[in-house]
Amino acid sequence: MELGKSKRRPVWNYLMGEEQIMKTREEKDLGVIIQENLYPEKHISKIFGLTYKILTNIRVAFQFMNKDMNKIIMNMIHPKLEYTAVLQRWCQN
Repeated sequence: MELGKSKRRPVWNYLMGEEQIMKTREEKDLGVIIQENLYPEKHISKIFGLTYKILTNIRVAFQFMNKDMNKIIMNMIHPKLEYTAVLQRWCQN
């Protein structure tokens, strides 16, 4: 992946040994999806989708929830959603 404005930058072919490395528009590094435009929209969508799946599985698995179970579930889900909210605010600025 190359970052920057393509109009002013020369086009390079990258090699590893004799093999040419293919260019991509996004890359996953340390669990974070980095896009060519540096916006974390795809990463946010992935986190939100995984969190939604967790909630759906919990709803199917448990018919009754007490306060203790609710606290445990919220401690699992709340940090993930808070993280995506911070990323969204960063994108809007």
